Amino acid sequence: MSDLDIKKKASIKLNLKASSANPAPPVGSSLGSYGINIMSFCNEYNKKTSGLAGIIPAKITIYSDKSFKFIIKTTPTVELLKEFSKDKGYINLTDLKKVVNFKLIDLNTFNKKKALKVVLGVVKTLKLSVKLI
Repeated sequence: MSDLDIKKKASIKLNLKASSANPAPPVGSSLGSYGINIMSFCNEYNKKTSGLAGIIPAKITIYSDKSFKFIIKTTPTVELLKEFSKDKGYINLTDLKKVVNFKLIDLNTFNKKKALKVVLGVVKTLKLSVKLI
């Protein structure tokens, strides 16, 4: 089978704990139905995320020959905001700017004002306020 015959079969996004992927759900149930080698994915994911902490999203592309490729993304915005707010009910402006700068590579904009609007939308969803400290 040539490279031209290999077609994209599916694209899956999984939020997994860094360096802790294993064949149990959600990995096994999400990837097993496509016939890919689950342990191979787990080993590669754990290797790529070693040294990282928290939830690290992976975007997995599965091909018709049962091969796969994946890229890891930055920690979800919700997780970052929860970490900075620490149940205080607010996030200060300095920490908000850190979140925006960190998430900028994963957002569909390089404009910091637009990125700030995206992150502020998540702040609003979490019912957090922003303190100008």
